[in-house]
Amino acid sequence: MENIKKPAKKNNNRDALWNMLFSIILPVVVLNKLSDKLGPNGPLIALLIALSMPIGFSIYEFRKTKKLNPISVLGFVNVLATGGLALFKLEGMWFAVKEGLFPLIIGIAVYLSSQWKNPLIKALLFNDQVFDVDKIQKQLDERSTQKDFDQHLRKSTKYFAYTFFLSAILNFVLAIYIFKDIPLDLPDLERSTILNEQIADMTWKSYFVIVIPSMLCMFILLNYLIKGVNRYTGLGFQEVINQPDSK
Repeated sequence: MENIKKPAKKNNNRDALWNMLFSIILPVVVLNKLSDKLGPNGPLIALLIALSMPIGFSIYEFRKTKKLNPISVLGFVNVLATGGLALFKLEGMWFAVKEGLFPLIIGIAVYLSSQWKNPLIKALLFNDQVFDVDKIQKQLDERSTQKDFDQHLRKSTKYFAYTFFLSAILNFVLAIYIFKDIPLDLPDLERSTILNEQIADMTWKSYFVIVIPSMLCMFILLNYLIKGVNRYTGLGFQEVINQPDSK
């Protein structure tokens, strides 16, 4: 059984690499290197190629997993919004607002869900890809700690929302720094090329300025969530974390 499970883990790592390739690396290369090399409509062509990559990969992932991730959907819409602003020749503050708005919307939705029967953290973090949910549920039932654990999930959900609020602030500040107004007296081709370069800068810089701090916050949150699971189930770390390779 161990030999059967290992390829699945390798496939997950490979998918993460493909995601980075099509969502960050290739779009940045296309926007920076092709915008001024494809003729009069070069910036537009480069923009469409760059945007098609994360969109195409999102569609591929959905067809492969048959699961609709709310964060992936908003990411998909975010890419379309970037393209829409660029095609309508909007720039500067428009992009800054857009970059801050999407994580803000996610954060609000996550925070409000803390009052729902099933907080969004269950779908986004507390799921069978990370935790052995069946074993945890069995222990909660045996120890009659379901209500206490539900309260812990609600508190974790609020903390989870705060990570998106932080991301919204970082996104907005970074976008203000990158998306400067482009002089109107420049030719359209040059203005479009400059905008593509700004989009490329936002794409790769956001990974270091936003994604890495967000991942750190997620790690802290995951640790907090695990401590609650341990407290209300009596199970140790190795028992609650899903470890398919060991099965």
